[in-house]
Amino acid sequence: MRTRYWLGAAVAVLALNTAQAHEAWITPADSGYQVVYGHHDEAESYAPAKVKSLEAWSAEGKELPVTRYDKDSAVGFSVEGQPAIFGLAFDNGFWSKAPGEKHKNLPKDQNPGAESGSHPVKFHKRIEQWSDVVTAGLGLEAELVPNQAVAPKAGDELTLQLLYKGEPASNWEISLGGSHDVNAHTDAKGYVTVPVNAGENSISASHTIELSDTTQADVYSITTNLRFQAAEASTSSVDE
Repeated sequence: MRTRYWLGAAVAVLALNTAQAHEAWITPADSGYQVVYGHHDEAESYAPAKVKSLEAWSAEGKELPVTRYDKDSAVGFSVEGQPAIFGLAFDNGFWSKAPGEKHKNLPKDQNPGAESGSHPVKFHKRIEQWSDVVTAGLGLEAELVPNQAVAPKAGDELTLQLLYKGEPASNWEISLGGSHDVNAHTDAKGYVTVPVNAGENSISASHTIELSDTTQADVYSITTNLRFQAAEASTSSVDE
C-alpha cells in the first residue's frame, strides 16, 4: 500500500528542511510562454544560459517544436501545436560564501576565502492537458510523475511518484503551494499523496547530496516541481 503523508505530518522535521528557496517554472506569457525563476511566485532575473533544456509534448505523446527567445535576463519561447505537458531543466550554477560576505554565483575555488558552497539545480514540469502522457516520465534528472491521466479537481487526492535518474527516489522532502516548509517525504518507492486545491497547484520535491570532491561545492542541491491548474469541485443538489 502506498503511504500517504499530509500537511502537518512532519512538523518535527521543519528545522531540517534543506530545500533551496528558489525554483524555476514555466508560465504563459503574451502569445507564448516564459521561464520564471524566483521564490513564492516572485520573479527574479537570471542568466538565460541557466536554462539548459525546454521541451513540450502533446496529449498524444508527440514532442512539439519549441522556439526559444533569450532576453537579457529571462527566457521566452513558443510552441508549435497544442502542448499537454512541458519539461524544464535549469542549472543555477555554483554558489559559495566567504565569512562576512554575501553568497556569490561562483564555485568555492573562484571565491577567495569561501568556506561553503553548493550547486543547486532545478527541474520543472507543467501540465496543461491531462492524458496518458502525464503518467510517463519525460527523462528529466528529477521529476514528479502523476499516477493518473485524468485531471484532478479541488478536494481530490493526487498520488505521484518521484523519479531521480529514472529510478524511484525515497525520503525526498515534499513542499506544497510554493512554501518551502516540509509537508511530507516520499516513501520507500518514491510515492507521495497530496491534496489538490482549486486554482494553481505546486508540488515540490527537494534533496541534497553531499559531494566527495568539495573543491567547487560541498553539496549538490536538487529541486523539482510540478504545476497544474485544478477546477473547483462540482456540486449538485437532488430534490427529495
